[in-house]
Amino acid sequence: MPSGADVVAFLRALDAGKQPEAEGYVRQAPSQIDTPYRRLIERELGWLRRG
Repeated sequence: MPSGADVVAFLRALDAGKQPEAEGYVRQAPSQIDTPYRRLIERELGWLRRG
């Protein structure tokens, strides 16, 4: 399992064409998907849930 820091580093390192796709995917995930990864991504990258 990747660490939370690994996940955030991976998302930050995505190229300009892929990062918006990843951000959209994360933001559209249902609110029931409340995991440590999700909370870390929200805190570190500001990719908050929509809606």
